[in-house]
Amino acid sequence: MLKLGLIVIFLLLIYLLYYLFRNTSSATVALPSSFSRPDLKEKKEEAHDSILDELTKEKEKIILYDLAQYDWVSNLHLQKLEKEMPKFLKDLPPPEILSSKLYQLLANPESNVKEIAKIISLDPILTAEVLRVANSAFFRTAVSQKITSVHRAIVLMGYNQLRMILLHYFFRKTLDRYTPLSREEIRDIWKHSVEVSSILGYFAIQRGYDPGLYITAGILHDVGKFFLPLFGEEGSFTTSYTESLPPLKEEEIRFGFGHNLLGGLVVKFWNLPSEIYAATAYHHPIAREQFWDLPPEERKLAAWVAVADYLSHLYGHLESKYAYKLPNWIYRVLDLKGPAENLMTNELLSYINRASVVTERL
Repeated sequence: MLKLGLIVIFLLLIYLLYYLFRNTSSATVALPSSFSRPDLKEKKEEAHDSILDELTKEKEKIILYDLAQYDWVSNLHLQKLEKEMPKFLKDLPPPEILSSKLYQLLANPESNVKEIAKIISLDPILTAEVLRVANSAFFRTAVSQKITSVHRAIVLMGYNQLRMILLHYFFRKTLDRYTPLSREEIRDIWKHSVEVSSILGYFAIQRGYDPGLYITAGILHDVGKFFLPLFGEEGSFTTSYTESLPPLKEEEIRFGFGHNLLGGLVVKFWNLPSEIYAATAYHHPIAREQFWDLPPEERKLAAWVAVADYLSHLYGHLESKYAYKLPNWIYRVLDLKGPAENLMTNELLSYINRASVVTERL
């Protein structure tokens, strides 16, 4: 009798376990997939990806010009322009930052932060610029203490960001006295230049290039735009084009040459490195033969500036909605598999956004 009772109890336990297991399994199956809690990092990445998706949709509204589809005569005016340059730029000194001890210190990662801060502090206006940027939302949270020392600002921002701010400050200080452009036009050029500079700085860090060279190239790549109006409109150029023209072609029709050609001669007049000249004169690649005739390092920098310029127009904060199509041979120069949009990451997007905000603070 006892044995029979144990058997009954044993069977009841088995049935109870089976019942519990069946309900648990069915409950698991019944749960919708949305109940599975994703990792917080995945949620964050999905949010950033949605931002990129929105920007990609906006990008479809941008006019994409293929410069290879147009006839160009700029080189015919190169000799004339070279002769006229000294007359127009004789009173335009190169920005003092390029030959200063401060720039040399920033080029050396082993430099003493205190020494750099001391030099910056000698200029009260520059000190105010650096502190204003350091106290912006991108560098300082609302609950953190206000940054009041240049030394702390440098530590917070880093050399590359500081270099970009200093270049902008000194170039603006020099160029604004000589350009006939309006404040709004100057602001637009600077915003684009700082965005391109930040993109190039990002690529330089990622790929082990010289950040100082690439950041400088970005700041200077459109320098010719500041001086185009000084040369007056030619008025003798006619065009048979009926469609909307790329701005670079409109410059050639109006002035006889584009800002790229003029900018290249400006930096050459300032005796800047040949890499900067190449980046300025060839950042809108038109003729493949001329581009490939450049020395390898100059060709590489000019190609990266073309890519950064393209990405700034697509993903930056410019009012103008156009971009210049990158020819396939640009990707071969950089050993990249196109399109350039594949280079966009959430981190790079934050660099572009930061550059835009920093420009507003300057």
